[in-house]
Amino acid sequence: MRRETRLLFNQMLAAMAKAYDVDSATAQFSATEPMAQLLNDAIQESDAFLSEISIIPVDDIKGEVLDMQIHSTVAGRTDTTGDGERQPQMAGAPDGRQYECKQTNFDVGILYSLLDAWARYKNFRQRYMNAVYRRIALDRILIGWFGMSAAATTDRAANPKLQDVNKGWIYDLKTNNAENYLTTGAVEAGKIQIGATGDYKNIDQLVYDVSSLIPQEHRTGREVVIIGQQLVAHDMNKVLGEHAETPTEKVNFQILGKSYGGLRSVIVPQFPENGLLVTDPKNLQLYYQRTSLRRQSADEPKKNRVADYISQNEAYAIGNLKAAAGIEAANVKFV
Repeated sequence: MRRETRLLFNQMLAAMAKAYDVDSATAQFSATEPMAQLLNDAIQESDAFLSEISIIPVDDIKGEVLDMQIHSTVAGRTDTTGDGERQPQMAGAPDGRQYECKQTNFDVGILYSLLDAWARYKNFRQRYMNAVYRRIALDRILIGWFGMSAAATTDRAANPKLQDVNKGWIYDLKTNNAENYLTTGAVEAGKIQIGATGDYKNIDQLVYDVSSLIPQEHRTGREVVIIGQQLVAHDMNKVLGEHAETPTEKVNFQILGKSYGGLRSVIVPQFPENGLLVTDPKNLQLYYQRTSLRRQSADEPKKNRVADYISQNEAYAIGNLKAAAGIEAANVKFV
């Protein structure tokens, strides 16, 4: 690490220690609730899609899935002149599911050479923080789409899409409300065929059919269809060309010019290329335990790097499973 870089890095560590109200950022420390909130806000703001979903701080590592919406109808009347009593319809998730936060480590190593490159700019500290927070944001999204389990020790080589870090949103839907998760059509068992001779002539028909799985009383009017790039490319022969050489993690939250099935259509980072999910984005939830954030910055000269060790207890859920519907991306077949 160059001398100038070392000076900037030490200044950043001092500022971090002051912000977190600790003696040093180089020893592991637990963040106060306000600082945990600020860090999670920074991660959320680093990605437009995360800003659309519900990120919810909770006190307990386990608890009942929360819902910020009232999904039951509430209008009515009761004759109270006799024994009748008015009974309010309870807000919250209608099925009593439980969330369980799992410790998730977000450990980032940054080579001295990269720090030296950043040190040439006046916003060294911002570049460092932006890189760390952006990667955490993308990993959160990836887990939301592909997470299937929470292994004691994860295997990045076997699970490059972080399938073993936590159980994500799609897992929640297909496990706990399979009726709203389309896995096969009628033409070929285990396949959802799209094309002239398939189950659906076009994407519009598929989206309409999937969105119809959501009962009217569970719709918010803010539903979107989150759609994979390959599906859009097949239909429009355009998005694939625009992003043919763009890594998935660099795709931004985009509102497409065309609606599907009467719904606003969006592309989000990390989403399965042949996937499709209809819901109100606020129905996608990410919980973090308020007091669980741990952090440590370390200089590791034996590896010519610095490391930022961050961990937090997190969980994923769909607030109202009846208000979401999707398809098994791996079963899509174009004909």
